[in-house]
Amino acid sequence: MPPSEPPANEAFDCLVLRHLDGCCGEQERQELAEALRHDARKREQFTRLACQHGQLRELLISDHLLAMQPPVPRRRPPPKRTSTTWGKRHLVAAAALVAVAVTVVAVLHTASPPHATMIAGQLAVIRAGHSTPLPVGARVVAGDRLMMSGEGRAQLQLADGSALILSSAAILAVTSLDAATSGIALRLEQGSIEAEVAPQPIDHPLVIATVQSQATVVGTHFTLSCDSRASHLEVVKGIVRFRDPYSDPVLVNAGYIAESHEGRAISLHRIGEPEPPDLSVAGTGLKGDYFDSLEFRDYRFSRVDPQISFNWGALAPDPRIEPETFSIRWTGQLVARYSEEYTFWVTVDDGVRLWIDGTLLIDEWHRNEAREFHGRIQLEAGKPYPIILEYFQDPSIAQVSLSWSSDHEIKRIVPQSCLYPAP
Repeated sequence: MPPSEPPANEAFDCLVLRHLDGCCGEQERQELAEALRHDARKREQFTRLACQHGQLRELLISDHLLAMQPPVPRRRPPPKRTSTTWGKRHLVAAAALVAVAVTVVAVLHTASPPHATMIAGQLAVIRAGHSTPLPVGARVVAGDRLMMSGEGRAQLQLADGSALILSSAAILAVTSLDAATSGIALRLEQGSIEAEVAPQPIDHPLVIATVQSQATVVGTHFTLSCDSRASHLEVVKGIVRFRDPYSDPVLVNAGYIAESHEGRAISLHRIGEPEPPDLSVAGTGLKGDYFDSLEFRDYRFSRVDPQISFNWGALAPDPRIEPETFSIRWTGQLVARYSEEYTFWVTVDDGVRLWIDGTLLIDEWHRNEAREFHGRIQLEAGKPYPIILEYFQDPSIAQVSLSWSSDHEIKRIVPQSCLYPAP
């Protein structure tokens, strides 16, 4: 007859002793963790065996040391046990209990992957290609894809205390929930999500991506929504780093809304104010006339440059002109998004002049080594203003860029959507 299976409690005792001796594999540790999590009696049995295991190790060590000592003449009977001796035993027992508690916590932590918990609402989860309802109290793990299955909103609670609220028709893919190592990473495919984010590790901030953009968060309160062509970020508290493929990353402060639309740069405006007009259809850049000399002689070619942001180094902008000495004149129209004072910034090596609406804002027509100059002017939203930017390069490094800033515009390169070429 084949040998019979050991009783369940004996099998559990064997498993505990193998763990205490460091002989358990990953599957056995998972099995032990599940048993400890769901059975109070087995937790008591684990504690009892761990204490006995520690005492047995103490006895074995003591017997081994006694066997190695030379015999000593017996002069008097051994002293009676005192309270000090019992105190040492109590300390050993207490240390064993602490070790047991630490072991239990470590085993449970190892077996519990990072997760979020469904708090309220109606969500469906897609796992391995199958969609099932997600009940309240259920866990969400990396790899899950969540869909709103009813009206209203649904709420998830992350292990670090962050809260996520999904709106109707929202679809959210969970990439990672491990804030300590890889960071929390989510992908909003449609709809909107409101987030109250707990402070995140500096090297592993929370990241929520959409089709067009990405929001990086280190602790704030915001709402992010999107569709197939645009993303809308509204920051209630804190600061969110927002980026898309069409412009440089921007920091969105509390009280501001950032809009990312397909094919145009990020726009910013205050909460409660209307979004600035969409000028991206007509805005294509400024017309640049390129000359193979310092004073706009020896004309070579013209082209439309979407933005003025160049650093050619020791090279030429085009093979048709020499890299040592050349000049460029950009002309066209500029349209501001807001009615307010704008500051225009030019970083240049070497000479530059800037006119807007016939006003000479910057006049530095001499050699410079990568310096920044600025000038201010009041502009009216939606009104086209003539703009001329002249630049010359003398030997060595060649670079020039045109940026702006205002109360509603962060300092950045003037976007293509606001620049119109001269006829």
